[in-house]
Amino acid sequence: MNLENDMLSIKNEIEQHKKRVEKVEELFTIFSNLVDSIQKYKYPDDEKEFWVLDKKTGKEADPYNIALHEDWAKELCYCDMEGFAITEDGELILMDECGSCKYCEYEMPGRFVPMRRRKDGE
Repeated sequence: MNLENDMLSIKNEIEQHKKRVEKVEELFTIFSNLVDSIQKYKYPDDEKEFWVLDKKTGKEADPYNIALHEDWAKELCYCDMEGFAITEDGELILMDECGSCKYCEYEMPGRFVPMRRRKDGE
């Protein structure tokens, strides 16, 4: 009798755990979709004129992570990044929304490559 009660108790705990896991998975999916939506709203790819290749990673440069983790960009406000811009002289700069910027070619020569975003029909 005691063994049956223990087995029933364990079975109930497993079922409760499964329900909690399902709820966490559901919330994670909702959160992921929300983050994707915010990124698309904040940074719609079709509105960007260019993107920046980071030769160190081989991927699109991530201004937030650069400002957060790299010494040369520590003076930028990582939590309020504007992104990359090209000056009228053709210099690539990394900017925050507080008005600070770093000249990428001066700080990290040859690492960043601006790439023109293709428009429909190009």
